[in-house]
Amino acid sequence: MKILKTEKSDLRIILGVRVDSTSTSRVLTQIQKKLLQGRKFYITTPNPEIVLKASKDRKLRDIIGRSFLAIPDGVGLQIALKFLSMSKFSNRIVRKVVYPLQLLLSVILGRKNVVKGRELMLNLFGLTNQKKLKVYLLGATKDVNAKAIDKFRNEYPGAKIKGSGGPELNSNAKPLGKLQEKLNREVVEEINRFAPSMLFVAFGCPKQEKWIAKWLPRLNVKMAMTVGGALDYYAGVAKIPPKWMVRVGLEWLWRLIRPSYYQPRKRFSRVVNSVIVFPWKIFVYKLQNPKT
Repeated sequence: MKILKTEKSDLRIILGVRVDSTSTSRVLTQIQKKLLQGRKFYITTPNPEIVLKASKDRKLRDIIGRSFLAIPDGVGLQIALKFLSMSKFSNRIVRKVVYPLQLLLSVILGRKNVVKGRELMLNLFGLTNQKKLKVYLLGATKDVNAKAIDKFRNEYPGAKIKGSGGPELNSNAKPLGKLQEKLNREVVEEINRFAPSMLFVAFGCPKQEKWIAKWLPRLNVKMAMTVGGALDYYAGVAKIPPKWMVRVGLEWLWRLIRPSYYQPRKRFSRVVNSVIVFPWKIFVYKLQNPKT
């Protein structure tokens, strides 16, 4: 089967990285149509941290650029899209005065129609439950993967679900040693025997994106999608933030103050990148590029 590489509608570029500005309902419609066409495709779910990584990693950037859809995961990229779409000015003094106000307005308006990767995953599980499709969950730890499978089987009894924690990979998605190479081969063989309609990969960025790019052509699946830490939420390892915090764009604060399975230093670094470094880079980019 041919791999459908990209979807041009609603395409935007942030710091050189492709994302798609669209609604959840339209995303679901597009995915259902492509599943019926019988052509392999993959979906990526970039967030601010992933965009920062991809801006420095050409291979990751190209993989995201070739995805059928690159869905902005959460409020950060939606705010950036809104800010970059607002009026631009050639006068530098005007830019310095107006752009901070635009950024503030973007924080207010950019929270509308936010697509979250984990919520899109649930919507797709609803489709698999209705159509009685097969799903394979790849990634997270063995224990987390098993707990997520049990929960999904209980909540979506119509879907046929299998999964594996998969191999340990380096940042280029290469297995760490011969034992992990063997496990990787076994996982690929199991996926091909199972022949799922949907494959959700939770290795974390950039491992999940690079693994999909390498192995999708050899897999008997219709669709693959990166889901980051979504399985940790469903398994109960990571607590989902209150709806009001998500609604007002404070999920980053929840991640910072909650006990986490991440190392404290790593967790703090991720929050800083998402809440401080990324917005600053977006602001400077627009300030220095008045005509783009």
